[in-house]
Amino acid sequence: MQKIDKDQWRIYKGSKKLSEIENIIPKWRDKKSNPNHNAEAFVPLNEEIIDAVNTAIYLRRPLLVTGEAGIGKSSLAKSIAKSLRVELLHWHITSKSVLQDALYSYDALSRLHDIQMKKLYFEIGDKNNEVKEYANISTGIENYLKLKVLGSAFLSDDTVVVLIDEIDKSDMDLPNDLLHIFEEQEFEIAELKRMKFKEGEEPEIEDELNQTHKIPNGVVKCNKFPIIVMTSNNERDFPPAFLRRCISIELKLSDDRDKKIEQLSSMVKAHFEKEKDDNIIEKIVTDFVELKEQGLRSNDQLLNAIHLVLKTDIDYETFKANFENIISKALES
Repeated sequence: MQKIDKDQWRIYKGSKKLSEIENIIPKWRDKKSNPNHNAEAFVPLNEEIIDAVNTAIYLRRPLLVTGEAGIGKSSLAKSIAKSLRVELLHWHITSKSVLQDALYSYDALSRLHDIQMKKLYFEIGDKNNEVKEYANISTGIENYLKLKVLGSAFLSDDTVVVLIDEIDKSDMDLPNDLLHIFEEQEFEIAELKRMKFKEGEEPEIEDELNQTHKIPNGVVKCNKFPIIVMTSNNERDFPPAFLRRCISIELKLSDDRDKKIEQLSSMVKAHFEKEKDDNIIEKIVTDFVELKEQGLRSNDQLLNAIHLVLKTDIDYETFKANFENIISKALES
């Protein structure tokens, strides 16, 4: 069996410099250079998926996309935005996410600090260089408010796609709170509402699309209802009331082994584009399907395996003997 040339392959404890390894970064992880890299990298479309997307658009209902990790749920949202030639706004959910994170942000502490420093400047003048920079700073509330993903989508002049990623990671209340906002199609910015600006004198608030908006009475009212795509890895069940108000679709691989290999190969080739080696991809995908039948594996593990083989001089048999267990361990016992 061919041995690995340590100096040729290894970076850590090897001879390569950091400047020489930029071309081996996985494209789907290089968000700076390839922000829309995998817009087509998901299970191939079928009539059911296409009809679900269009139904959500017609009914102004959120599309809830479920399926195992790496199946292409987020990529479906990116594909919708790319196909319809509209902007995509992305909100990634964590266990700490709250509704306001999607609506707007207000940096009250920074505003208080700036007001105090400006006041201090007028008290001591130019004697302290630390406060001099605050002489002409504007402390208007508009400089500390920003519309976030849903606020930006509601006020956009054009329909946008909003991707709410991994909603199953949220606390119990967030999904229903979101649906309430979708039903009402408006929300209040309490900090603006309290200030009671005269009509026409409201400050302009910036959004995620670098546009500014006046918000009369502190109420954000939906201008163009966005296309909402929510994804879930099935880590928890949702209440019937939530599911009733969504259009639900599951992305999944075929039960037929040959069809499954075809679907995974199509997904992989979308990621690797012109770099693909069809023979190697077919070998790795075929073996991966066999491993997947033996225990839970993520599609991300498949991409990692193919990237490792294609971006190095490791032959496939050497990969299987030395690295398959590192890359493709079962995710459950």
